[in-house]
Amino acid sequence: MGILGSPALGLEHVSSARVKMDELLVCWASQKETVKLLRGYLEAVAADQPLDKPGSSLFQTLSSSPSSSSSLPLSPRSPSPLKSPVGHSAGPAGLSHRSPTSKSHWTPHLSPRSERFERYLSPEKRSPSRSSGVSEESSRSRPPEASRKVADEGRAKVSREDIPHFWVKGEGGRGRGRPIPRDSLEERRQEMERLFERHPEGLGVDDFVPVTKTLCGFPSFFNAVLYKRIFARSQQARASAARQQEKTAPEGEESEGAHSGQDNGADELPPDARIPLALFEEFWRDEIETYDHIDRFFRLVKKPENHFIEKDDLQPFIRELLLYHPGLEFLEAHPDFHPKYATTVTTRIFYIVNTSRCGRISQGELRRSNLVEVFNTVDEEEDINKVTEYFSYEHFYVVFCRFYELDADRDGRLSEEDLIKYGEHGLSRLIVDRIMSVGPRPFPQGRRNEDGSDPRATMTYEDYVYFMLSEEDRGNEHSLRYWFTCVDLDGDGRIGHMEMRLFYDNQARDRRLEGCTET
Repeated sequence: MGILGSPALGLEHVSSARVKMDELLVCWASQKETVKLLRGYLEAVAADQPLDKPGSSLFQTLSSSPSSSSSLPLSPRSPSPLKSPVGHSAGPAGLSHRSPTSKSHWTPHLSPRSERFERYLSPEKRSPSRSSGVSEESSRSRPPEASRKVADEGRAKVSREDIPHFWVKGEGGRGRGRPIPRDSLEERRQEMERLFERHPEGLGVDDFVPVTKTLCGFPSFFNAVLYKRIFARSQQARASAARQQEKTAPEGEESEGAHSGQDNGADELPPDARIPLALFEEFWRDEIETYDHIDRFFRLVKKPENHFIEKDDLQPFIRELLLYHPGLEFLEAHPDFHPKYATTVTTRIFYIVNTSRCGRISQGELRRSNLVEVFNTVDEEEDINKVTEYFSYEHFYVVFCRFYELDADRDGRLSEEDLIKYGEHGLSRLIVDRIMSVGPRPFPQGRRNEDGSDPRATMTYEDYVYFMLSEEDRGNEHSLRYWFTCVDLDGDGRIGHMEMRLFYDNQARDRRLEGCTET
């Protein structure tokens, strides 16, 4: 309606335009073809059948017949029918039909969205004006089976060629997990050969440090663990070959070396251990070439059969750090401090990285953290106290000394009476009870200790590190979650005014008992 009243048609001064439009509508509705069309629609709706779409056989029949394709009877005052931009007469209800002599049928105009997706359709399903190489007469004469076969071939061709490859297994968004192109075996082969050329029989563990740091990109204190991992591959291959030879040997005989397939790379290396270039290239192809630096770190640290990093997986690397880092040389004379330092570093890592609080670091958690960067930083920084994240010895010293002061019976555990002394009795008994009973702890514990006692009745050194990190820095997200869990008495995920009032009154009462406030 609004189109006919636009200034472009020159009808803004015609007062009877609306009357004429009503007259045309009534005239169109009284046509036999229109009545037949509408009756067919009503019957289809009543029978719950799909309606004919524009361009179907019903419309084509109406548009191809001379009576239906001709213009409606004109009013005596109407000199000529309205013309569409392409020269076709504007039929009733705004449908544009070609002249009766035209062999082409009417086709609806495609929207931009339809035009964009039409190229994925088979030629038979495209509009006649846009199908390339397939005429309308040939499509009508083709048998249904042939049309269906052509359509299936068109879909298969689109799925293979036209749709771009948008997903690669192991890759995340923004290139996460994508292999590094410059680290392909062909690109780094010359560099490998230069490092191995002086050692034709293979590299020993002490000569392997440049390979670990320069080629693989790991910290230098990863050298021993990496060397053992690669050497174990050769031992496993020898053991597998020996077992195969033993199966084929005559009964009663044993092949030489059949029982020498132990994994020597797991703990100790034989004095004559060597890694030849061919073995390293095999390892590079399997573990380096197809992964980025995060995945390489993750796959080296975790156990081969696991999909996560446990606390014990980090211990070999921290032991190597204690042996070779210049900032920790003074600890060589105090080996009894080594386990406590390693435990502190491991617990601090899990406190920050293991956001799921399950005691296992997933690949996604590792990728979202800065752990790999900090490992490389501590390898380059001689003053370990400047690496305040995870590895600072000064931080370890403060944590351990406070735990040692609270542990009166020196059993390596803190009871509720021990913890109440923390911060010169700065914690109320209510919050201490909540810390011991529901406070988050770094690693899952069994229902009972080895001696049958409740593990929640005491706090281990690892649990204490978790607690102290949350107490000394209450502004970070991990600390907020820790204290929220302790204050949420009913565990509904909310802290109400009754809970806040209870903790406030309990703290105020303790202060009054200590004489810190006036009554």
